[in-house]
Amino acid sequence: MKINYSTQIELPKVVISFKIEGYIHLHYKNEEVNLKDSEELFLTVRKNSPWEKCPFLISGEAFANNDKESKIFNSSPKVTKHMSAQAFITDNTAQKLSVNFFVKFFSPKVPLKAFNNESEAEAWLLTFVPENIQKTNNYVS
Repeated sequence: MKINYSTQIELPKVVISFKIEGYIHLHYKNEEVNLKDSEELFLTVRKNSPWEKCPFLISGEAFANNDKESKIFNSSPKVTKHMSAQAFITDNTAQKLSVNFFVKFFSPKVPLKAFNNESEAEAWLLTFVPENIQKTNNYVS
C-alpha cells in the first residue's frame, strides 16, 4: 500500500508541502512575495527537502504575486537546477496572465505547464519524479 501524506512547513507568505509522491507543492498566500521572501523559501526547501531534484506544483490564492526580483531569482539556475518540472494551477484569469508573463519574460529552463485543477497537474508532475524517488516512496504495510 502506498502511504499518502505530506509534511508541511508554513512560512509567512507560502505553505510548503513535501509530498510523499515525490514532489513539492508551494501554495502562495494572498501576499506579494519579494526577493527576501523567495530566498527564505529557497533555503527552507533546500534544508528540508528529502530530494536533490524533483517536480514542483505551484498554486496560490487569488491575489498572490511575486515581484520582479523574486521572479528573476525563482527562474535562476541556482533555483531551477533543483526542479525537474513546474506545474502551475491557474483557476482565474489573473493567475493565467501572471503565469504567461512569467514564462514569456523569465523563461525557466525546466518543463512548465499550467493546469486548471490539482489532479491533472499532479498526474503530469508524476511523470517527472525520478525513478529512485518513486521506489523509496512506496512502502508496504
